[in-house]
Amino acid sequence: MFHVQTYIYFPIVRHKFTSFPTRIPVDDTVTLRRAKPYLDLDRFEGYIELTYYGQPILTHKLGDFIIDYWCYLVEALEDYIKKGSGRMYLPDQPIPIEFEEKGLNWVLMIVGEAGEYGKWLLPREELIKALIKGAVRFFKGLYDAFGNDNVGQNYFKGLYKEFLEINKRYFGN
Repeated sequence: MFHVQTYIYFPIVRHKFTSFPTRIPVDDTVTLRRAKPYLDLDRFEGYIELTYYGQPILTHKLGDFIIDYWCYLVEALEDYIKKGSGRMYLPDQPIPIEFEEKGLNWVLMIVGEAGEYGKWLLPREELIKALIKGAVRFFKGLYDAFGNDNVGQNYFKGLYKEFLEINKRYFGN
């Protein structure tokens, strides 16, 4: 069973006298709304937490620009679905994440050069569903937290709708 959660880092260095946690789960929209004045909504950082039966795969060690991270990850996943392999790099680091087909029902997920951060043989359909639904949940959280003004309405709603369409394309719902 997969668990996917996305966290947004609060820029503690610049705002050390606030009472915000250092990382905010994307579905904690109340805290994110309060943190909005301190965040650069174009390029805020965070990380994806992906575990399989409690075994960590993606962790805080791979934090980066989180909007781009999710976009690149789903794009690599879609390449895998279409071609049997997909690869991306973290947005601001030379760390690859790869997906390789290993039979009809399995995916080899490699994180880091030559698996520096690990290699996992994972069930194909479960992984695809977990990551796409995780992306939808992430973009819905951003829209719920930051979509209350014109910029947020256009930008975050657009991203959320785009990932809903990807979800619909693969899962019909």
